Amino acid sequence: MDKQEFYARPVLKVRDVRKSLDYYCGTLGFTKAWEHGDGNPIIAQVNRNGLDLILDSDSVIPRAGLPTVISLSLHEPEKLGALYLELKGRGAEIPAPPFEVPWEKGLFQFQVQDPDGNLLVFWGQKP
Repeated sequence: MDKQEFYARPVLKVRDVRKSLDYYCGTLGFTKAWEHGDGNPIIAQVNRNGLDLILDSDSVIPRAGLPTVISLSLHEPEKLGALYLELKGRGAEIPAPPFEVPWEKGLFQFQVQDPDGNLLVFWGQKP
């Protein structure tokens, strides 16, 4: 397999990096990789199983407005149901349970919303 040419880290605009760190790490199961800011972080990175996200409230990095939507296809699509149950059990804000998308039979999705309205959309097989 060829080495990956790029390493992508989406940048999410957030109002309060500390609050976002608490949600992503405490509720969604991410771990904090780093943060910057004297006592009150303005930017941080969180990681979970190969997904790295930058949470940015006041740095010089360009970022999208609110909300940002990130599409995440599972490498093991049959684990969509387990992920949904895990995140639901951890208290994640999930606007709707997994549902089959109209454009592809057997493809399901659910969304997780963070405190700032950013959405993580997970794709996989029927839960």
